[in-house]
Amino acid sequence: MRRLTKNRIEEATKLRKEGLTFKEIGERMGLAKSTLHYWLSEVSRPSDYVEKTREEWMRIVQPMGALANKEKKREAITTYK
Repeated sequence: MRRLTKNRIEEATKLRKEGLTFKEIGERMGLAKSTLHYWLSEVSRPSDYVEKTREEWMRIVQPMGALANKEKKREAITTYK
């Protein structure tokens, strides 16, 4: 288990302020999300973080949902006939 040194905490803080999630920081630094949350819970995310997340969702997840809905409709029409 790696110990959190002052340098590692500073590095994690810098990454958090850049907008990285706890998961992303943990993967880069080899730390658990719970550890990062404990140490960085008072570090604010950038103001564009929510917008970045929403844009990512719109780009990736929404089309998948639309495709699933299209398939459900197609199946319902086929079953009805």
